[in-house]
Amino acid sequence: MVFSGNNAERLRLVCAGVTGLLFGMLKMAPAPACGPDHPCATDAIDGFFLPLITASLGDPGQVATLPLLPATTPIPSPLPPSGGAVIITPPPAPVPVPAPAPATPVSNSSPPPPDTFVPVQRMLISQTLFVGALHDGGDVDMFTEMLPAIDGTPNPSPDPVTLSELDLAPDETDHDMLVMEQIVALPIGEIWTLGPLLQPVAMRINCGACGPGGHVSRFHGTASLEIPISQGGHGKLTNIDLRASSGSTAYGEMHFSFRTSDSNVFRDDEAMMTLEIDGLKTSLTTRLAAWRGLQNEINGLFIAVPMDDASDPGGIAGQFSGGECTPVCGVEN
Repeated sequence: MVFSGNNAERLRLVCAGVTGLLFGMLKMAPAPACGPDHPCATDAIDGFFLPLITASLGDPGQVATLPLLPATTPIPSPLPPSGGAVIITPPPAPVPVPAPAPATPVSNSSPPPPDTFVPVQRMLISQTLFVGALHDGGDVDMFTEMLPAIDGTPNPSPDPVTLSELDLAPDETDHDMLVMEQIVALPIGEIWTLGPLLQPVAMRINCGACGPGGHVSRFHGTASLEIPISQGGHGKLTNIDLRASSGSTAYGEMHFSFRTSDSNVFRDDEAMMTLEIDGLKTSLTTRLAAWRGLQNEINGLFIAVPMDDASDPGGIAGQFSGGECTPVCGVEN
């Protein structure tokens, strides 16, 4: 390494000054021993001289201003190795747990749950009455038929059958013919009641030739239905008390036999009836069908014709309908 004259002279003066200063310091205090808390004198001298020597080679004005920089950990670059911008993205959102699928709605056409059903037996009933005396061609007929049972009805206690439902109406094509057709619901299970029955009923009869001018007349009123023995025996309709809009009256009774061994319906094709219409008594042969409703009420249909020619009121088509049966009306459960 080669120095110029000016640099050599400057270095000589600096070294002389430093040597004198160091010699004076060494005479004032003894040198500390080397150890973990006291660095060796050689290390201290190197740490003092090396910055001065290095600075003297540059600008002289920087000799007293260059600090000793502490060792620091290098700061990593915020840029990725590729040199692009750092893109900070949020953490991925948690995947939501799918909610269970809603239950499939029940269609309006679907049947109600089975526990709301009340199994029922159905029966078709009908009556036909021709206006006029029997000897002039008047006639009367009745028909019943058991239909297949159905799963049930959503109403466990429907209203009992009423006379208005059983009433005959003029046929659309022949006004001399009165007709009625209905399907009634019967309970399935217990057959009738477990004891004698006495039940008031509302009653109506349509008389084919006992009205003014030998035309049809309608009577309505009440009667008492009595079935003394369950499951079979003899019964009767008594206290028949009827009125017509014309002012005519009808009184009478009916006796029948019945058997209910296999259904809640009984029939008798040879029942007997006596009826007094406006003071004229007539004996009639009668066909009867009766059934127990879903509220234990007893309903029935009958047709009757005179047994002789002494009087000819024409054919008679009758209906009766009972209310809900309770112990008050004589049922023993």
